[in-house]
Amino acid sequence: MREAFRGVHISPTALERLRSIQRERGLEDCALRFYISGGCGCSPQIAMAFDREVHPYDHVFQVDGLKVVVDRDMLAIVDGARVDFVQTPMGEGFTIELPPQPVHAEAEHQHTCGCGDGRCGCSH
Repeated sequence: MREAFRGVHISPTALERLRSIQRERGLEDCALRFYISGGCGCSPQIAMAFDREVHPYDHVFQVDGLKVVVDRDMLAIVDGARVDFVQTPMGEGFTIELPPQPVHAEAEHQHTCGCGDGRCGCSH
């Protein structure tokens, strides 16, 4: 059985930037939603955006007063993720670092990357 959802860590710098975006764009009534924007089961690409809608199947929680929404099917993927806002000479933006995901033995035999999805084309 899976242990309780621990949440998502959002750095103080990222929180400050997210709140600034909310104010600038009039999105104070929105929640920050995490979603899969691409990738495969072994290495999903996670993105985030402000969303006005909260669905019955969403898990809703707060991070230092910021309302966060995650589809319940994504809880295991983002549980323990770390969000930061970085500025480099190449530009600035948010980073989302996901915790390591477990690899299931039966999937490992079906596909070289361990995700079990033969359509993803991974070869790592």
